[in-house]
Amino acid sequence: MQGEAGAKSYLVAPNNTVQLWDSEQNVIYLKSADASGMPSIKILDYTIRQEAPKTPVDALKTETKGNPYQDEFNALQGQIDALKREIEELKGNEQ
Repeated sequence: MQGEAGAKSYLVAPNNTVQLWDSEQNVIYLKSADASGMPSIKILDYTIRQEAPKTPVDALKTETKGNPYQDEFNALQGQIDALKREIEELKGNEQ
């Protein structure tokens, strides 16, 4: 597709939308036709990124080392072990 003139001359079936990529510029044309076949065009400019931006989730992954809940897990595991020992002691006293 070459330029806006090419996009305007492109035929689109009624109730359809097509993407037309310009071969000369960083432009995408979204051409639609309503039920009666009346066309409309939306023109989008795009840029190519050299490097993907860092998302907040990626930043968290690099900042935290290991599982952030590991300390809480270990504390709970210690409490469970202590309760198990108490239960075993109570069972031993009943016999």
